[in-house]
Amino acid sequence: MPPSHSHQYLELENMKGDEYDFFLDGLAGYMLRVYFPRVCGAMEAFKLLPQLSSLGYSYRGALTLAEALVKPEIATAIETLQKIGSELERWR
Repeated sequence: MPPSHSHQYLELENMKGDEYDFFLDGLAGYMLRVYFPRVCGAMEAFKLLPQLSSLGYSYRGALTLAEALVKPEIATAIETLQKIGSELERWR
């Protein structure tokens, strides 16, 4: 694209009308389980994460999250993000 042109933007429906309650229930959970998987293919498996607001405040919440993180799809997504992060650091 010539330098005299502005960048192009891919418009997506990043938030659907029926998702506002989920968004308001917890931004972190919405971002990890809905938004990021929608806009970043490498994070598609994050849809499988448990709802963060349901984890509670005891050690059982940490165990539930740990169980989710070892699912092969989620583990692969995390490894991919680590590679992306390493590459970004290399370019800075």
